[in-house]
Amino acid sequence: MAAVSALTLAELRQKHAQLTLAAEQERTRWRGMVATSPASAAAGRRVKDLQARALEYEMIIGSLVNRRD
Repeated sequence: MAAVSALTLAELRQKHAQLTLAAEQERTRWRGMVATSPASAAAGRRVKDLQARALEYEMIIGSLVNRRD
């Protein structure tokens, strides 16, 4: 298997950071909503989705870094 370039790894880390930030911003917005509103439920789903995507990037980065060692 070909090695992953430093640039590709940096891009993956950047995307992970962007998703983590977006999840935190959405979580902050969600906490300010009325808990029973439909918009609150949708925001909660967005938070969950963003967190899951960030975790996927974290796992990819971890597997690539471990492979390089």
